[in-house]
Amino acid sequence: MTQARFTKRSDPTLDGGFTLIELVVVLVIMPIIIGAIAMGLVSVFHLQASTSQRLSGSVDMQKVSSQYVKDVQNAEQVYLGTTPQECGAAGVQLLGLGWGGYNSSTSSFNSMVSYVRVASVNNSTDYQLERLYCTLGNMTTPAAVNVLSSDFYLTSATLTQDPPAVCATTLTSCSTAAGSYSAHNIAAVTFTLHIPMSSAPYTLIASPRGGSAGIPNKGPFTLTSPLTLLGTNCNSGGGVLQVGNGTLNIDVQSGKTTVPGTLGVANCPASSVTLANNGSINASGVLTGVNNTSGITVGANPGSYPTQVNYNSGMCNPFEAGPGNLPLCADSTPIVAPSASTSCTTNCQPASCPLVNGVYQCPAGIYPTAPSFPNNSTINFATSSSPTVFGTDFTVPNGSNITFGSGVYVFAAKDPTAFSTGTSKQQNQGVSVNGSQVLFYVPSGGMTFSNNSLISLTGIDSANTLGLPYYDGVTVWLGGAQATPTSTVSDGVLTLGNNSTQTNTYGGIYVPNGGVVDSNNGTIGTTFLVASWAIFSNGLTVTITAP
Repeated sequence: MTQARFTKRSDPTLDGGFTLIELVVVLVIMPIIIGAIAMGLVSVFHLQASTSQRLSGSVDMQKVSSQYVKDVQNAEQVYLGTTPQECGAAGVQLLGLGWGGYNSSTSSFNSMVSYVRVASVNNSTDYQLERLYCTLGNMTTPAAVNVLSSDFYLTSATLTQDPPAVCATTLTSCSTAAGSYSAHNIAAVTFTLHIPMSSAPYTLIASPRGGSAGIPNKGPFTLTSPLTLLGTNCNSGGGVLQVGNGTLNIDVQSGKTTVPGTLGVANCPASSVTLANNGSINASGVLTGVNNTSGITVGANPGSYPTQVNYNSGMCNPFEAGPGNLPLCADSTPIVAPSASTSCTTNCQPASCPLVNGVYQCPAGIYPTAPSFPNNSTINFATSSSPTVFGTDFTVPNGSNITFGSGVYVFAAKDPTAFSTGTSKQQNQGVSVNGSQVLFYVPSGGMTFSNNSLISLTGIDSANTLGLPYYDGVTVWLGGAQATPTSTVSDGVLTLGNNSTQTNTYGGIYVPNGGVVDSNNGTIGTTFLVASWAIFSNGLTVTITAP
């Protein structure tokens, strides 16, 4: 049987593969595409490394800034130069800081910090910034070593000194000279770090809390200490400051936290401050205008108190020249006392206020005779751009609530009680005194807040919309004179004898020729207190917190 055989013929239309033109096009385009992708990937990897390095530098700077500000605020002494290194032996010192009281046995402060440059193990041109912390007189072996930045170079430290006082703002008079500088004469310490891959250096600026940079912040100039005593009778009546059976806290606001501030004694040594009977002073140190570093006078059963005493020859009065024989601070504009005249032809007010819906509504103006009110009254004084003047003693009656509208109030009576709160000692008979953006001025008499009063006063803002004069944060101002400390209610004496359980706030207190007596288990708060002398006693707590 014959088998048929079939032969498959080739079909040109079914041939597979690429034409020559297609191959040429692919060979030309493919390298271009692959090259573009490769370049993109290289750019991404390079950008990732650069971004990572920048983020690392940013984290380092945040870490450095946080620690640096705290250290400088604590500083009582600042050291520039590489030798002697204040703490440890590693690296090269860029900046040294000391605080916690000077220990004569070790010739150092109880806490010392050195910011040092240590060569990086990865690159001979880069460095690590380390913080060495020494304590308790052991300056050789640091108690703690912190790496603040792992990659930086070209580091310098400079500081700004006072004078000029405005250098904290302008930073135009800086010194890099090696040496030891008292923090009380320093407006700011600057520290410049250059981070690789950064287009600009980082400059850190911080101010010692006891320095000239501003405590509290009063505008264009500042106080040296939140509590400053101007008295010249150093030993009369027990000294310019007496603290017994009570606690005096002197603080400075630092961001969201507070740190201890300094106690200023302008014309007397620190020995004019006496402490006894479980009294405590919580402050970083004493700043005195007398070249005598004797310490606080300590009596029986003292509480805690600062031992560090520093001399500052540049003590001055930030408000006016004269009191305490002090000049006006060079960067200050003197405040001007408001008129205390009770003579009037217009805007004269009667010795009573109209009662409207249960509230005594008192207009601003001149009251030749101060108005009087029954106990348990609610009283409002109207806001005014002109001073409201009272010619006789002004008394807030028992159980009353009084609100002073924004403005200046002059209590012109030459009497120890030109202004006083109720006489009742019963808790439910206490009075409430409120005033926002106010000045209480007593030209020659005395002022008494007592008997369970609840006080809430704030000073006039420089940007107030009423056109009121700016008194640099002063809220209570007594112009009367009482040179010798006394607990007796008298002219030129501000008596704060509140027994209330709440904190009473008075803003800034200024009694340049008289004193402040604070007693009777009260708790008070002020932003600053400048007086000739002060007496704090009887279980009270006084907290002066400068902004």
